[in-house]
Amino acid sequence: MTRVRRAGKAPNQLQRASVPRRTANIRLLQRQCSSDISDIEVSATHVVLYEYKEDSWHKSGIEGSLFVAKHPHNFELIVINRSTPDNFQMMLSPKT
Repeated sequence: MTRVRRAGKAPNQLQRASVPRRTANIRLLQRQCSSDISDIEVSATHVVLYEYKEDSWHKSGIEGSLFVAKHPHNFELIVINRSTPDNFQMMLSPKT
């Protein structure tokens, strides 16, 4: 089991970035993750990824900016890792 914890503001306070920053973030995601990313739905400046192991939560070593990126037919949760070059990526399916 994996859990993402965001430092600072509550989840309902996630915001869309300004246009220049948004454009730069889309280009970064296209370069580092997938060229078919077309937009960013929401983002957070800093999150920490935790894993549940041996009956307790432990930091996974992944922390950085979080994005929910839009692909042509689905969404992807991405954490651009500041600790190592390995980013966290998880495809999301729309609720049906």
